[in-house]
Amino acid sequence: MPVKDADGNINYIIFTRLDATDMKNSLRQTTKTIIIAVMLALLLAAIMGFVFSQTLTRPILELTKGAKNLAEGSLNQKIKVRSDDEIGQLTASFNNMAAKLEKNIADMSKEKNKLEIILHNMTDGVLSFDKEGELIHVNSASMDMLEVNELHLTFSQFIKKFDINSGVYLDMGPEISQKVNFPVGNRFINASFSPYSSETEKIAGVVVVLQDITEQKKLDDMRKEFVANVSHELRTPLTTVKSYTETLLEGALEDTEIAKEFLGIVNSEADRMAFLVRDLLQLSRFDSKQVQLDITEIPLNAFLEETVRQNKIHAETKEQNLYYVPAKKDVILYGDRDRISQVINNIVTNAIKYSLPKAEIRIFTGEDAYYYKIMVKDTGMGIQREDLPRIFERFYRVDKARSRAMGGTGLGLAIAKEIMESHKGRLTAESEYGKGTTMTMWFPKEQQEPWEGEIL
Repeated sequence: MPVKDADGNINYIIFTRLDATDMKNSLRQTTKTIIIAVMLALLLAAIMGFVFSQTLTRPILELTKGAKNLAEGSLNQKIKVRSDDEIGQLTASFNNMAAKLEKNIADMSKEKNKLEIILHNMTDGVLSFDKEGELIHVNSASMDMLEVNELHLTFSQFIKKFDINSGVYLDMGPEISQKVNFPVGNRFINASFSPYSSETEKIAGVVVVLQDITEQKKLDDMRKEFVANVSHELRTPLTTVKSYTETLLEGALEDTEIAKEFLGIVNSEADRMAFLVRDLLQLSRFDSKQVQLDITEIPLNAFLEETVRQNKIHAETKEQNLYYVPAKKDVILYGDRDRISQVINNIVTNAIKYSLPKAEIRIFTGEDAYYYKIMVKDTGMGIQREDLPRIFERFYRVDKARSRAMGGTGLGLAIAKEIMESHKGRLTAESEYGKGTTMTMWFPKEQQEPWEGEIL
């Protein structure tokens, strides 16, 4: 370094020298220490980062992966809880949520399966349409009722295909339900349309419940027909009685012969009404379960032979051959003698009425594993196939004009059927039109003695 005077002139120069070896060594050692410290710091930072990832980041990643799996439907999973801090509590809550969600889904699936089984086995048909009118559910009963193998119809197509009242529409608003009857083939179907709502109380679709009311409609039609028949059966004799009575009051009473004839007709019509009322009351007692049976022992051979004797004269009048083929071994039936006699006499009388002269009417017996049978076979006019299932209906007549002319009320076979059913038996008919009819009375073998009849 130069040393100057006041005028700026250099007086002398100071020169110093220092050995830097120690300094360099110290600096080198310091640099080495810093490098080692940095390395240790980085290693410590890496260790701390790993520990931090294990305690915080890894659980979060596992929770993220678990949430993704849960969203994809994998409910049976459990994440390991690694700490008691907030992350550990969150993991435990997630596991608890997944377990409860799995239980709820399982319960819902169980209820859904149970509902599917119930709907599948219901006798009523169920169809469900969404708010767009698309079919979202249909059970097998619906397809049976609608007589289809597959059903892929929208709501509008369903309404149009089965010609349902146009007043039924998809958005039914606040209406609770609406019922419509419509035919499908030979069936009559009752459809109940009920809207269902979403959580926002907006109409989400319509559920249609189908019921087969064919039998109900048949019964209703039969009831109406029964009332009409009773009215007709009573009106005819009442009209006759009234007309003949008026004629007598107007002066015919003075003519003894005419008066006797008219009074005879009035008496006959009164008897006809009495018979009708008696039969109706008898059927009413059967319907209301008010009939008390007087059960006694009935020796079959003697009983049927007596029936033949009672009706023999009527058959001989028409030159018909009425006879009984006795059972090889007699049997004792247990039943109400008078009512069983009423059944057999009704059947035999019908056979005589509706058979031509020279016809053969045979009474014989038989049995199977469970029943004893009494059969009345004639060679009369027979019954057409379409009429055969209805001959036991009240007031049903195959030949209405001829039946009324012969004095029948149309209730005889209906009463006979009720009597047989009250004895836990049944009454059946087989017939071939133009060749004859076989009526069979079935008596259960319970409490009956074994017998040897003609095996059929």
